[in-house]
Amino acid sequence: EFNTHKMPLDGFVLIFEELKLTWSKRGFPAMLKKMLSTFNVETNLISMPDKQGQRRLSNIKHLSELIGRQINTSKRSPESLLLWIKRQFNKATADPSEDTGLRLETDDDAVKIQTIFTSKGLQYPIVFAPTLFRLNPRSYSNINEFHDEDGKLTITHKKFEDQSTIANERELVEIECELIRQIYVALTRGIHRTVIVALDHGKIIKGSERNDPPEYEMLGTLGKILRLPFIETTEDDSQSIRVDITASPNRFQNIPGIEPAVEIVRKSSANVKQLVTEPITLTHPAPMPMLDTTLGHSSFSTLAPSSDATQENITGSFINEAKNRDSETAEQPGEPQENPTGIFAFPAGAKTGTCWHDIFENLQFDADEQTILRVTEEKLKTHGFLDNNPEERITTTARMVQRVLTTPLPGMNGCEPFTLSAIPLKDIKVEWQFSFSANNGRKTSELIELLHAYPEYAPVADSLPEWNRPIPGGYLTGFLDLMFRKDNRYYILDWKSNRRSGRQEDFCFAGMTEEINAHHYWLQYLIYTVALNRHLNDTLKNYSYDKSFGGIYYIFLRGVDGEINADGKPNGIYADRPPERLIKDLSAILGDF
Repeated sequence: EFNTHKMPLDGFVLIFEELKLTWSKRGFPAMLKKMLSTFNVETNLISMPDKQGQRRLSNIKHLSELIGRQINTSKRSPESLLLWIKRQFNKATADPSEDTGLRLETDDDAVKIQTIFTSKGLQYPIVFAPTLFRLNPRSYSNINEFHDEDGKLTITHKKFEDQSTIANERELVEIECELIRQIYVALTRGIHRTVIVALDHGKIIKGSERNDPPEYEMLGTLGKILRLPFIETTEDDSQSIRVDITASPNRFQNIPGIEPAVEIVRKSSANVKQLVTEPITLTHPAPMPMLDTTLGHSSFSTLAPSSDATQENITGSFINEAKNRDSETAEQPGEPQENPTGIFAFPAGAKTGTCWHDIFENLQFDADEQTILRVTEEKLKTHGFLDNNPEERITTTARMVQRVLTTPLPGMNGCEPFTLSAIPLKDIKVEWQFSFSANNGRKTSELIELLHAYPEYAPVADSLPEWNRPIPGGYLTGFLDLMFRKDNRYYILDWKSNRRSGRQEDFCFAGMTEEINAHHYWLQYLIYTVALNRHLNDTLKNYSYDKSFGGIYYIFLRGVDGEINADGKPNGIYADRPPERLIKDLSAILGDF
């Protein structure tokens, strides 16, 4: 019922078109998850007054599992899958399978089989622990691993180590301490009753293919903890003994780092005699080795002065952060335009940036007007921008794309201006990813000191007196929006969707410089230049920075209007070509080349 969702029919059409696109790009499970979330299915079913929500939800999950299996095994398209589902409603054509039987909606009352490790922190009314008697310290290899008196991990080989007996004893002590902790966890999961099992030791020996030590017959570690009785072998002896455990605050109080545990209540038996063993001494587990967090992957996004990354998390950034889909996510300083129109009517943030990136990444730069309109409409629809004023948004965006492709880019280092429409597809590389080995132990203060030596970058350096972040070792990673070649020179281009205050005049050279400095894009393109310079040096014969590197362009898409500003430069196009000496010095600081 559409009225309950307060959404018109065409709104549902758009939602299901987007779901279909998700299915084709990411698969059925991703589509289903998105659909259930969009319509809040789980919450709505559980809150239904007939109390059958759990039943219906279980059916949906069961059906999704069957459908997913059918897609994987039969490689069905959405249309083919729909026909298959229709056949399943007819018993005569349905696929026979035990998997289609009705499932229980909940397994809360089912017996749960879990390992000791997964049960930690959980509790159950009744617990059966039938195999604890098998936990016994033993070493199965020729390698001894233990911690010495100073707590350092020591590894020895039994064949060559003079102290092999001592090493073996130390290893067994550490193993037994860990087994005691595991047994403690198992014995403290039960709320009302815990049942452990001790098989007849005679039966064990007869059925064993290995030579077990006497401690195995006497329940080993478990026996030491619980003071369990030794089980004699008689003709009428039972093959197991049941021991109940009840809550008590006075047990296991000497085990480091754990709460008081349980008390044993023994069942009387004519065939059981008591065996008292010597108490064992427990030691704290050895500290875990410290991992070197100074190595890993980092990027401009985590290294920039505005980033909140620290030395502990800077190397753990995901590769996707290196793509930096326009860090500008909100209105910029200044007086915003009250009712923005045209290209400035698109919202600020990553969603717009991602959409416009997608257009340029899927468009040949020499495309005609109709092709530009078609690709623009397709991408705006994909990214959800055609819900309001679709014709206006398509036209506005297509005009922006045409202006960007036909506005001359300023020439650098003696080159003539040129347009992107003159760049053939074979000379374009989209989303070029790089990773280069980074120096460990350097700091960003060294970059600031270096920039002070170059007048064009000195104002940037002066604005960051306290930027002294460690440059992590490992790898510096990044993605160039676009790398292209023109007249045997290689260029870096980055698309920017920044909105600023929503006025065209904000995208003159001074306004763009302010934006470059505010978001530290200068650091981004310097890192990009270091990476590309190194790549070209390794892959081109007779490479020369002066003759082969063209420069960088940061194109602020909203600001490109085809006009030349008062500085004699095109609006919306920021160009720079860092000095070769600066790039070489930066490479020495950033890269382990």
